[in-house]
Amino acid sequence: MSPRIAPVLQTKRLLLRPWRADDAPRPGQERDEISERFMPANAQPGPAMPWDQWFARRQRLTDSGEIVCWCIADAGTDEPLGDILLFGFDENIRGNAELGYWLHTNARGHGYVDEAVEEVVRWAFEQGGVTRLHAGTDTDNIASQNVLRRAGFRQWGNDRANWTRMDGTASDGTFFELLVSDDRDAQRAVPPPTLQTDRVWLRPFCTRDGERMTQVQADPITRLWFNSEPRTVAFNRERAAQRSLIDRERWGIWWAICAPGSDELAGGIGIQNIENGEAEIGYWMHPDARGQGLMTAALREITRWAFAEGGFRHLAVQVADGNAASVRVALGADYRPVGAWHQREVLGDGRVVDLLAFDRVP
Repeated sequence: MSPRIAPVLQTKRLLLRPWRADDAPRPGQERDEISERFMPANAQPGPAMPWDQWFARRQRLTDSGEIVCWCIADAGTDEPLGDILLFGFDENIRGNAELGYWLHTNARGHGYVDEAVEEVVRWAFEQGGVTRLHAGTDTDNIASQNVLRRAGFRQWGNDRANWTRMDGTASDGTFFELLVSDDRDAQRAVPPPTLQTDRVWLRPFCTRDGERMTQVQADPITRLWFNSEPRTVAFNRERAAQRSLIDRERWGIWWAICAPGSDELAGGIGIQNIENGEAEIGYWMHPDARGQGLMTAALREITRWAFAEGGFRHLAVQVADGNAASVRVALGADYRPVGAWHQREVLGDGRVVDLLAFDRVP
């Protein structure tokens, strides 16, 4: 027997300790649709593997040295909140391990996983002999991916139909890694800065923006100029969660537009297609927020930030010919017309029109 017994670790709010026989799920901690959708089979106790069997299996895996696992518990009450573990130790690749975690339904939304991951990564690299950590998620599990991005993990790949959900269905997988030699602070995904003027408030997106985003996509004017179909509220909640963090390589830097003194989503604006200090700015507006000058104010403030603090040297805006409102926004923010791509943009009604280009430099 070569057990990897997990040492007790403590953070400000959490106690990471071994699981005990009396840690069975309490009322309100039953698995839900999110668990069934995103967790691998037998990762959590449930109908297919009741608590007693799950706990015995964890003990066997610990005794055999296949895992190091902790119960995530409340530091004050010792109430079990979830699970975090290291597994997949490859004897042929020394120092390699996989990270996994889950929370009970009543423990989500408090940042507990971020806190637990931070401590386990520290222990793994400093005391656990680990030099490379990796983790896999269902591609639709944006919340879990954001945990890894905030912890400094970098996405290294995707595969198709190679992730098996607890309900037996297959989906795509997204994979992350972190080396002990990586500059974690430089790699950490962070939200865009909150920006505010007397005309507009720009904040990071959040999941509650999903309903308003869905309303925008159903708007006939939006569907015409963006040539897009409405998505579900659930899809847009995940999209908003994804855009809540900066990712310069994939979606760029996005902000939710709000009127001063209001937290309600009025629109979105983002710096995208970033390369060598150059980028394109895209924007859209909720129907009930048009005509108030919010978008022009947002574009002015984003442009100021991009040149003064974001390190950009050239910004462009592209607008379909005929979209007079978007043209007014670009001109109102002092972008100058520089030409057009002929017959470049396909509209929602099937017409093909020119794509007008505007730009600014510091």
